[in-house]
Amino acid sequence: MNVSQRYDFARKHKLCLNCLHNSHFYSACKSKFMCNVCGKKHNTLHKSNEELLSPDRLPPQDELNTESELTMREENSSTQPQNVYSLQTPVQSLSNTTRENSTILLSTAVLLVQNCYVDTFKCRVILDSASQINLISSEFATLLKLKREKNYAPVSGINESVQTVKSRVYGTISNKNESFNAELEFLVIPKITDLTPSVALNISGIQLPQDIQLADAEFFKPGKVDMLLGAKVFFKILKYEKIQIGESIVLQGSVFGFLVTGKLPISQPIKSCFFIKK
Repeated sequence: MNVSQRYDFARKHKLCLNCLHNSHFYSACKSKFMCNVCGKKHNTLHKSNEELLSPDRLPPQDELNTESELTMREENSSTQPQNVYSLQTPVQSLSNTTRENSTILLSTAVLLVQNCYVDTFKCRVILDSASQINLISSEFATLLKLKREKNYAPVSGINESVQTVKSRVYGTISNKNESFNAELEFLVIPKITDLTPSVALNISGIQLPQDIQLADAEFFKPGKVDMLLGAKVFFKILKYEKIQIGESIVLQGSVFGFLVTGKLPISQPIKSCFFIKK
């Protein structure tokens, strides 16, 4: 489509002319992303003809925000997303441009989570300091019998992709000796990521200390991820201790034990990034 057709398409389908989302109108857009060419508040796809986005061509304020149009949405304005949460960090990125193929170890941990009935479950999590939110898989939320609340929240990821998450739950996490605990909000998504790591890793070449507790003793085995813990709790989890093993592995202290970070060689180069899946 040419620029005029793209503009008409956005108007016809009642999309925001800035972020192209269907949950709000242009005048109510809170996205921080703007045109990559001129820096103004419109989508870059409209850039080749600036007249399309000049003030006299934009819909009038009352047209964009009339109550009648807002009620045409699936939910009223009070349930619409207010913030776009960011998930910028790839869940897994395996390099195939270096001389040897290697996998970056994700910070995984096994911890305890408690529901409102004081039932305790063991779960495997990924720690992600670049995420503004905490996530839980729909399957695990059902297992915990957590009460789901409606909560419309757009979540942006790689390449500015946005998906609206429609529910949230609350749960309490703790370490095994219960010296640390935190009640957290989790957005519920169908699936956080594929098995992590994607293939079994050979750790025969690294000498792990025998007298320490690992946060995830089976970090090298492919396994399901039940939760993702974001920046709100990430730095409360870390401790000062660090142990360097060779040139590529660092053990980082945490309230759950030592996190294994760094990279390991892998035979099959695979690349995957964080995309929420339906």
